[in-house]
Amino acid sequence: GCMSVSLAQEAGDLRVGAGLIYGTEIEEAGINLNAEYLFTEKISVAPSYSIFFTPDPVSFNVFNIDGRYYFLSGSAQVYGLLGFANATSKIEFFGSKLKSSDSGLNIGGGAVFPLNDTFGINAQLKYSTPGDGQLVLQGGIVYTIKTK
Repeated sequence: GCMSVSLAQEAGDLRVGAGLIYGTEIEEAGINLNAEYLFTEKISVAPSYSIFFTPDPVSFNVFNIDGRYYFLSGSAQVYGLLGFANATSKIEFFGSKLKSSDSGLNIGGGAVFPLNDTFGINAQLKYSTPGDGQLVLQGGIVYTIKTK
């Protein structure tokens, strides 16, 4: 028989995930923790928090809230995204902290590739405008919690 993997997206589904990211402007990798709530089969909100591996004494992190619209579902769940980003950088020197924050937009897209009913792989590319702007590549794993 033919075995198919289906992670049918349904309204009310909650996904939580974690993965690696890379920012082209700061030229650093980092980790990303994310969640996604599907209002409908095609529309969701996806908050996330990214911490980049910057060398001391610099720290750089970003809080995002992206809206996603899914164009395809099934074995590849492909989406476009538009959202808000707030980037915070801190520099510590001689016991003083200099903190800077900048907000802007995210635009991009990605896909979720289901492995089974619960787990999937997420790949995403977006342009984020805070600061000088940068492309952010993201890859990771997601876990789906069925709420219905």
